[in-house]
Amino acid sequence: MLKRALRVSTLTLGVCLLAASISEAQPGRGGAGGFGQGGRGGGSSKSALIGNRQVQEEIKITAEQVTAIQEKINELRRKQQEEIDALVAKSLSSSQNQRLDEIIFQQQGTQGLAGDAIAKRLGLSADQTKQIKAAFAARDAARSKLFESLRGGGAAAGGARPDFTAMREKMTKISEDAEKEALAVLTSGQKSKLESLRGKKFELQRQQFGRGGQPGGGRPGGGRPGGTRPGGDNGAKPRPEPDV
Repeated sequence: MLKRALRVSTLTLGVCLLAASISEAQPGRGGAGGFGQGGRGGGSSKSALIGNRQVQEEIKITAEQVTAIQEKINELRRKQQEEIDALVAKSLSSSQNQRLDEIIFQQQGTQGLAGDAIAKRLGLSADQTKQIKAAFAARDAARSKLFESLRGGGAAAGGARPDFTAMREKMTKISEDAEKEALAVLTSGQKSKLESLRGKKFELQRQQFGRGGQPGGGRPGGGRPGGTRPGGDNGAKPRPEPDV
């Protein structure tokens, strides 16, 4: 029993580390807050606790309710982020806003092609946008399938310990293939314009940001809640987009 428990613990830790490494590999990806910002062990508000699987089971909440709540919270966060970004933009000069936009485009990486800001700047057609979003949707589905294979087999089922290095390489390959597919949709002119929108390369030292992306040190982003987070963006905090 003890050996099996240790194997399960090792698998769980490996999955978490793999997820973290893939997330860090994506430009512009910060910590996700799920429903609330209470993390796994803290939080006494309804928005923090409702994201905990144990609480969900205790109050007998349905999957439909969880999805509806998540969608409403995500919408509130998007609106709040837009208001905050507008406030920041008004406080900066034209040149400062331009450089900040370039840095945001860099941090978003190829994923930014699915956003309205870059699509508008590049003049993407509806068909191009559809193809780009389809490439990233296929990527997300492939990632989920790979994670499920970890949770449902290997050490958890009493077999050999999963090869997390190999899994990480597969995750990276899935992401790279999706990026190539998305970039292939662009015309040569759009690719050149995309590079100009990103401006001079800037290396962002993420350890300089604290909880929730606040300056001052500490871990980037917020904690992840322990519950399920269904929904289109899987509970991820929306990334900022440049002013257009």
